[in-house]
Amino acid sequence: MNTSRGTKMTESHIVYNKFKWAIKSGDKDQLIAASDSTLLSAKKKLKGLILIARYNKPELISTMIARGCLINKDYKNGKTPLQVAAQYGSLAVLNALLNEGESLIFFHFKIILQKIGAEVDLKNGSGQTALHIASKEGRLDVVKTLTRNGASILAADAKGNTPFHLAVSKRQDEVLDYFLNINCNCLEVKNNAAQTALHLSILYENTHALIALCLRGEIIRK
Repeated sequence: MNTSRGTKMTESHIVYNKFKWAIKSGDKDQLIAASDSTLLSAKKKLKGLILIARYNKPELISTMIARGCLINKDYKNGKTPLQVAAQYGSLAVLNALLNEGESLIFFHFKIILQKIGAEVDLKNGSGQTALHIASKEGRLDVVKTLTRNGASILAADAKGNTPFHLAVSKRQDEVLDYFLNINCNCLEVKNNAAQTALHLSILYENTHALIALCLRGEIIRK
C-alpha cells in the first residue's frame, strides 16, 4: 500500500472515531469540526442521525440535518433514524424526530428549509415500522409515543406480522396489555402463516397473552 494513502486512511479513521465520540458524548463543537473535515467521507457522515438516535442526543439532530442527513432515509440495514430510536428506547430523539413544523437551519451562509417530521409508518427492509421494532423490544414508552403520533398497530411486515403479533411472540406483556387497553382492532388479524395473536400465544407458550386474549373473547378461526 502506498504510504501516503495509508496515512490518509489512518487519519480518516481517527476523524471518524472523533465523529462518533462527539455524538456519544454530546459534544456539538467537536461534532461540527469532525463533520466538516474533508477526511470524513460523505457515507460515514450520513450515519450521524443513526448514531444520534442510538445514543439519544436530540440536541445534535439539527447539526446533522444541516450537513445533509435526511430524517426519513434508511441508513443502517434498511433502518431509519426513527426506527433506531425505537430499537434503543431513545425517547427524546424519537419525540424530536416526530416533531412537526418547519426548521430554518443556517449553514455556510445558506438557508436550508426542511420539514422536521419523521414518517411514523415508514418500513425497513423487513417491512417493519418503528412500532414493530419498539413492540418486539418491549419499549413501552416508545410504543405509547408512536401510537399517539398515529403509528398503525395494523401495519404488517414482510411476514404479515403486526406490532401486536410481535408483542405476543416476543413475550412483551406490558406492550400487549397496552394494545388491549387502547382497544386495538387486531385480535383476529392473521399473518402470512394464517396465525392470529392467540395462535402465537400458544405456539410461543406465552401464558400471559393466552389468558389476556381469551378474556377478550378471542376465537381461533380454522
